[in-house]
Parts: sequence; structure tokens; C-alpha cells
Amino acid sequence: MGGPATRELNSNIAGALENQGYTITGGGGRLPEEYIPGIGPGWKGGTYVDITATDGKTTIRVQTVDTYADGTPIAREAAAAQRIWNAFPNDKLRLIPKR
Repeated sequence: MGGPATRELNSNIAGALENQGYTITGGGGRLPEEYIPGIGPGWKGGTYVDITATDGKTTIRVQTVDTYADGTPIAREAAAAQRIWNAFPNDKLRLIPKR
């Protein structure tokens, strides 16, 4: 769930999505984060989605990510994003840099 700044960012993003007509179905400081299992054993390689939202037609998953100075996600964040994309290729995935 991250530290206080990340939690605030996720909550603000969830609020913006709600203002656009989306319903938060996971994360965003409102509900438990959606979990995507990894290769195992146990929790190994799994990913928690920071925010999952839907408007009934479209599902959006948002990850707030740590980045390198050039703005690209660090390797750990890029790998998590790829796991999300692989699990839900027909949904929208948004990566938002942490401040």
C-alpha cells in the first residue's frame, strides 16, 4: 500500500476516477487491492493493483510507480505492470509516476 504520500496519491487518483463516473472496485484507499497471483510458491511473484475501477463498460487498473530520472518505471514496477497487462490484456492500464 506504500507510505503516506503514496496512499494519498492513490486516494486522489481514485477520487478523480469517481468524479469521472467510475466505481472503485479495488484499492485506492477504499477497498482491498486486487491481487494477481504470481508463479508461486505462496505469494512469490504476485502483484497488488493500486486501483481498480469500472464504469460498467471499461475497467481501468492504475499503478503508481517509482521511476528513473527519465520517467521510465524502475524494473520492479515495469515487471508488475507487465503482470497486470498479461492478466487483463483487454482492460486499460495506467502507470502514474509517484511524486
